[in-house]
Amino acid sequence: MQTLRVAIALSGAHWTSLPTSFYGCLHSRQHCNKLHGHANHGSDGQKRGWNRKAGYGTAIAVFGGAVATAWAFSSADFNKLKAEAPVLIDEELKKRFGVRKPGLPEYSLDDVAKHASVDDRVWVCFNNGVYDITDFISHHPGGDKILLGAGGSVEPFWTLYAVHKRADVLELFETYRIGNLREDDVGVSTANMTDPYALEPRRHVALKPASKTPFNGEPPLSLLVEHLITPNELFFVRNHLPVPDVKENEYTLEVSGLGVRELSLSLADIKKFPRHTITAAVQCGGNRRSEMVKVRPVKGLSWGAAAISNATWTGARLSDVLRAAGLDETNTEAKHVQVNHVNPDQACAGEPREPSPATCR
Repeated sequence: MQTLRVAIALSGAHWTSLPTSFYGCLHSRQHCNKLHGHANHGSDGQKRGWNRKAGYGTAIAVFGGAVATAWAFSSADFNKLKAEAPVLIDEELKKRFGVRKPGLPEYSLDDVAKHASVDDRVWVCFNNGVYDITDFISHHPGGDKILLGAGGSVEPFWTLYAVHKRADVLELFETYRIGNLREDDVGVSTANMTDPYALEPRRHVALKPASKTPFNGEPPLSLLVEHLITPNELFFVRNHLPVPDVKENEYTLEVSGLGVRELSLSLADIKKFPRHTITAAVQCGGNRRSEMVKVRPVKGLSWGAAAISNATWTGARLSDVLRAAGLDETNTEAKHVQVNHVNPDQACAGEPREPSPATCR
């Protein structure tokens, strides 16, 4: 079953509107996203209605201070470090980095596994190399997520988080090299892995990639300005991970939390709600970052000025769904709605967290 969860949570701050990055989110073979941070987007253009090849998602808008959230029926067909550094293919990657170095001590996977905490020094391995990354943990842009690979190989994680496959990242990584991995253990951690990006959808050739795995791209400005409602195939694409494979007959929406009864809705159930349509401009928070870096270094993909698009969304309002779950807007302690998406980033998944004022005001 493929489930989208909506949690109603208690927060110390009231929200009166939602940040721009919340205005659209799409779950499909075409797009995937995380509501906390950037959303991935698509528009339904002239076509509405669900089908197996269509996008699945939600769109959020604010009307006069009231939140009107549409579970959008989109038929889109397409969808941190220096962005100038190319993402290397694995063959080139392993010829340049993590190669066996004469004179260094040799360790087995069992040896590496003994160093899975800061107290024992955190070791990881990559290709033929063994690395002590203890002193780098506090500087890692992804925080303590780096500890997910502690005491083992980072390759299974880097297959998914391909941003690490950059020359500048790997050059830094090599400075923490302490030894060679025993030859019999090289490649063991990824021996039975499949490519998580193998089923990515085709994108329009006009989209300029900011990264390829996961795919992030924007159209040429000259094409973007030709249309008030951005064509599906030219809509900018923002992904954090591989596009999830959402099947219409397995899709489920679950609602739980403060002031509501637990509710589980199929796609057919959602389509029974009154239909509403909104038109919204959707923009990546990193739009024009390629210009920002000329002033001072900033982390993130090197977006041009076209990571913005207009979309029309049609579907059920989130407020109607919450009322169906028993939410009384005039008598509730709930002040925040958190959405946990289909196939979330497991490194970030978990129980609903209390939002910061920056995300809810």
